[in-house]
Amino acid sequence: SYSSTLDSIYTSTYVPPPPVYVPPPVVYPPEPEPVVSVFVAPPPTTSCFLPHTLVTMADGVTQKSISDIVIGDQIFGRNGTVSNVDGVKTSLLGSRLVYGWNEKEPFVSEEHPLMTTEGWGAFNPTTLLELHPDIHDEVINEQNKDIVKIKTGTEIVTDAGNEFVEDLVSISMDKDTVIYTLILGGDDHTFYANGILSHNKSPKPVYPPVIQET
Repeated sequence: SYSSTLDSIYTSTYVPPPPVYVPPPVVYPPEPEPVVSVFVAPPPTTSCFLPHTLVTMADGVTQKSISDIVIGDQIFGRNGTVSNVDGVKTSLLGSRLVYGWNEKEPFVSEEHPLMTTEGWGAFNPTTLLELHPDIHDEVINEQNKDIVKIKTGTEIVTDAGNEFVEDLVSISMDKDTVIYTLILGGDDHTFYANGILSHNKSPKPVYPPVIQET
């Protein structure tokens, strides 16, 4: 019949529409937490003497305050060695204690190596290890033994002979107190500070000489 023919035509020619693609929802990662910068103060550097500390000059007699030493000065060291000053380092004392003895006003920080009759020593070798393990190891390697803990009764090497540590005094000072040490040329790493044979406690100098810090 006519009706069945129409049904057949519509049925055979009908094309369903293509499926509609629906993309999945985009999921973005959460925003990262903001980074908060926290300033951590660096540890104290290798400077270790108060400004009034007297350094023995090349003639073995003249003395000059360490704060007045300049690059090019020559200073007197172990066994009469004369070393050239290649740099003067300054830093802040921080929390370190300063030591004196035998009526000497406190002048040297607790970790600085001083020569004893038993080898290099310090009032607090642990502080040297914590702050400057490289220098701690350098001093140990130099003498092939541990750093002596200086205390009452320790015998210190001076430019006038040896002296026993008595009446030991340690004080704390303002953390912003400026302290000094020297960078020396040559192979010797010693100088006399207030007459005490001292290690310059700095890495071997780099050439050309460093600019003096102010």
